[in-house]
Amino acid sequence: MQLRKIFFFTVCAISFVSLFAQKVSVQTKLDRHEIKTGEQAVLDFTIRTDDLTNTQLLLPADSLGGTRFEVLSTIFTDTLDIDDHIKEIKGRCLITSFDSTLVTIPPMIVQTPTAQAESQPLALNVVQPEVDLSKPDEFFDIKTPWKLPYTLRDILIIVYSNPISWLLMFIMLLFIIWLETKFKFRKKDRNAVAVPQIQLSPKEEAEANLAALDKLKLPEQGQYKLFYSNLVEILKTYIYREKALHVQEMTSSEVVDTLKRNAEPEKLITSIRSIFFIADMAKFAKYKPLPDEHYRSMQEAYAFLNLADTTWSRHEGGEENKNLTEKVEAEL
Repeated sequence: MQLRKIFFFTVCAISFVSLFAQKVSVQTKLDRHEIKTGEQAVLDFTIRTDDLTNTQLLLPADSLGGTRFEVLSTIFTDTLDIDDHIKEIKGRCLITSFDSTLVTIPPMIVQTPTAQAESQPLALNVVQPEVDLSKPDEFFDIKTPWKLPYTLRDILIIVYSNPISWLLMFIMLLFIIWLETKFKFRKKDRNAVAVPQIQLSPKEEAEANLAALDKLKLPEQGQYKLFYSNLVEILKTYIYREKALHVQEMTSSEVVDTLKRNAEPEKLITSIRSIFFIADMAKFAKYKPLPDEHYRSMQEAYAFLNLADTTWSRHEGGEENKNLTEKVEAEL
């Protein structure tokens, strides 16, 4: 009785192990058993596994380590649910050989983390194609591949796949934008109407500069030195333009001496001397003029311009009349 129990448990254990061992399996089959060199044979395979995610397929390789056969491609054609746990995978391999011999295809191995299965080895007979040696004129030499011309699609693929082409296109784009911008500016310049420049007289220019200086309101901001520096500069520029006397770099006293040497009227010299006096006090002695003094200095500057314009214009007119009289007398 006890021996029966032991036998029963042994059979159950073997059945239990066999049940789990059959959860991974692989079967292979060739569509034909003989091919000519260079032809292709189809190796169909069927895999059953209970762990599809972790199942690994090891393709057959030439056991001799040479090139007796080659696996050209492998595709999976279908997946079926056998039951709640078992999945069946079907696929095929494309095999060829260029060696006329009996090729042994090794087993295909399937592995999971808990099991492994392998198929039976298969035999494939590879034979040479039949050649009628009595008709050598029907033999044809191997032809080289035809050189097909490049199509537009081929050219575009080559261009887009090369980074240098992208760089050259970017440079060309920048060059085109530069040319377009340059052309637009030139066209705009050609179409622009030239506005005649109005040449101001020395007095008009000086008066315009005085008006601009007055609008700055520098004395109201406590900038007396800057105000009088600009005022003196305006008067010096006027004297240079009107009389061609280089007084821009001269001090106030040097300007007055220059006017004296030029035999200018005393009234004109006195007018500009009073302006220079307050200007020198503000620039060099940190003098702060009274609120009405800068206004009076501005009025004196305008008065100097009017007096100088009247005096120098009359003087130039007299010189011209004198020169004309001398010319007429010389002709007589």
